[in-house]
Amino acid sequence: MTDYSPDTISPTTPRVGVIAGSTRPGANSEALTQWVHELCVSRNTCDYELISLRDWNLPLLDEPGVPAHTGPTLPHTKAWSNKVSSFQGFVFVTPQYNWGYPAPLKNALDYLFKEWNGKPALVVTFGGRGGGKCAAQLKEGTFALFGAMLCCQPLIRDSIGSG
Repeated sequence: MTDYSPDTISPTTPRVGVIAGSTRPGANSEALTQWVHELCVSRNTCDYELISLRDWNLPLLDEPGVPAHTGPTLPHTKAWSNKVSSFQGFVFVTPQYNWGYPAPLKNALDYLFKEWNGKPALVVTFGGRGGGKCAAQLKEGTFALFGAMLCCQPLIRDSIGSG
């Protein structure tokens, strides 16, 4: 997390999680997510924290209950819930894989419900084909379910194509 001086960020400053949607080692998404995070921080409007799903190492969804109906029961889910709950909004930086969004992002989203509910989200997608289908799937499926407010969908065309 970036170290802010006391006169620039107050206790009432909104916290925004910048989430890297891919866990592929050495992928373009690492550098792009870092760049988006630095761009956000340079605006000095919110307290932005970079979150790598690789660091969370969430197993495939293993909660016994349905997140919309029950609270987290397993230690890794409780920790993930606490992290996500600490933010008032999110920036998802994610490649488009096979015309959709990566499985680790889907898994991380599926673990929780109320923690995402009603919070604003910005999706930055990229890939060899631009990432539009990835953004559309997030908007029409996942974010609609959570009641999240999708701010916009910037697309970055990746000429390398290694997400």
